[in-house]
Amino acid sequence: MTEPKSIKTNYFDAENLFRIWELELVISGAVIVALFQLPKLLDDFYANVEMHVSSDIYMAPFMLYYIGKLILYPLILTFILHFLLRGFWVGLLGLSYVFPNGVNWSKLDLPPLQERLYKRETLDLKSLMDRVDVLSSTLFSILFLLLIVFMWIGLLFVLSVFLSFMLKSSILPSYSQNLLMTGSFYVLLFLFTLPQSLAALIDKRFKKNKHPLGKATKLGKLVFSIYKVSYWLSLGFLCMPILLVFRSNLEKGKAMFGFFALVMLFPIIFATSFFLSKGIVSFDSYQYFPKKNNEGYLMTRHYDNLRPPGQSFRVPTIQADIIQDPYLKLFIPFSAKRDNTLMQEQCPELEPYRADGFHWLFSNTDENRNQSVIDCIVRLFELELNGETLKDVEYMFYTHPQTGVKGILAHIDMDRARKGKNLLVITKLKTKNRLEKEEKSAKYRKKNQYKGIYRIPFWK
Repeated sequence: MTEPKSIKTNYFDAENLFRIWELELVISGAVIVALFQLPKLLDDFYANVEMHVSSDIYMAPFMLYYIGKLILYPLILTFILHFLLRGFWVGLLGLSYVFPNGVNWSKLDLPPLQERLYKRETLDLKSLMDRVDVLSSTLFSILFLLLIVFMWIGLLFVLSVFLSFMLKSSILPSYSQNLLMTGSFYVLLFLFTLPQSLAALIDKRFKKNKHPLGKATKLGKLVFSIYKVSYWLSLGFLCMPILLVFRSNLEKGKAMFGFFALVMLFPIIFATSFFLSKGIVSFDSYQYFPKKNNEGYLMTRHYDNLRPPGQSFRVPTIQADIIQDPYLKLFIPFSAKRDNTLMQEQCPELEPYRADGFHWLFSNTDENRNQSVIDCIVRLFELELNGETLKDVEYMFYTHPQTGVKGILAHIDMDRARKGKNLLVITKLKTKNRLEKEEKSAKYRKKNQYKGIYRIPFWK
């Protein structure tokens, strides 16, 4: 990276300079506080949406969530860095105002070699202020260059989502929606990059042979047209003014490496935070505590009175850990991601109410067969109370009022429960895919031995 040019600035000419930078710091601080609220809102939004989509279309909300995080993380990081750098710059400005002559080497009384090193390596306050000012001034241009890249990827994915739904509803109904979305994305990316790559290859070949490709020739007009279309489709009118400045003023290899390193950094940050939030990776010292799905663990998510209000869940729930009502109200959520597959396996003759994915609110559906659908849903699990299988239980369709999660609701007479501790066990059926994996891998079977088994202790 080339040395930044010295910026000759008299920082004390402007009468209101201090007020300007104070205002800039206040704005940066306020924006940081506001931006830190957005990832949590985005997490909650995705958690709520994820509950209502099947495994066949989950890629659409996940990718939108992913792009949203890729846009938020650079914003947060840039404003934090800008706040710190500008605060550091203000500190240097104040120090330079108090001590305008800088370091007084005659009063330091340092050993000769140490003094020699410090004099050679240490910047004076003005030079350090210039470098910090240059860095803090270029942060936002780098930020918006990254945002343009991520927004372009997001726009391409939105187009691929609409294209995949059109293909699914018309000529490729038997294909997986996720497969169509992924395929559409890469096809669109290929169609965008291939013409531009070929045009650049032709252009460079003529340049290498010292026969520039004239715009007046037919081939030249074609290459120029491809460049022009690519320029506008890739939002070049926004990113090229920034990118070309960096490429022309910095070493080419370092500039491109730094940019692509930044582009890859934020997906890594997203993956790390996603795994931590899902509990896939954890860091603590609770060596003597069992896993939460252990039989001896009281899990608050199973109880409406213990679970935080509005928290999304996908596990069976009851109204409280201590039941004083005449009936136990059991809610079993329907997991679209998993139970749609089970419904097709257990009841292949049963037609769904509507198509997966987008559908109109007033679309024509036959909803006069609720009981047959409920009967099929009940076949997806086994219900036990204190070791006794419960079969004569009536279920109804139900939408949880706090979270909007859909499922079925049962009222179990508390006369069936004994005084003191009771144990309610719900065991979900396994999909054919999971059964095949368990047959092939003992490790997979051991890892997922508690999956789909819900133990809910309660007291009467």
